[in-house]
Amino acid sequence: MGRPLKIDWAEDRKGGGKKKGGRVPDWVNNPLSERPDNCYSVFLGNLDFNITEDDVKKHFKDCGEIKTVRWMQKDGEFRGGGFVEFATTEAVDKAVKLCGKEIIGRAARVDYAKPRLQEINHPQRERALSLTSNDIVYYLLILCIYNNKHNGEKRKSTELTWPLV
Repeated sequence: MGRPLKIDWAEDRKGGGKKKGGRVPDWVNNPLSERPDNCYSVFLGNLDFNITEDDVKKHFKDCGEIKTVRWMQKDGEFRGGGFVEFATTEAVDKAVKLCGKEIIGRAARVDYAKPRLQEINHPQRERALSLTSNDIVYYLLILCIYNNKHNGEKRKSTELTWPLV
């Protein structure tokens, strides 16, 4: 009647069978990212979806003054992460020491935030910002001519080049 089932006695757990909580994520014990120069923000990850700005402020209250809290969103939906901007770099150094500590019952990843594009002095960004509306119209016209010339043929993305690059 059905499949045979093999049953055996359970072996003792290593470590005395004490409950440890669950698997610790790798990022808790791994080293932090390299600290960028003049870093005033930290990245927060693995956040509970019910977290509020007040929860974050309470968690980092001993680190220093918080200027802003920004949530990561896609199509208006919270993505489980965010950024906290502090008033001083010393506050950031204190905050990253809280990596792995729980915020409303969930271990939070805290790491140095990478600089945003507007904070980076990047040659292509400067060049793109220096474009006039006439330049943009010219590049779009060239792109339209190129697409019409090839009349919808499938091409590899490496065959297309953007004039700015």
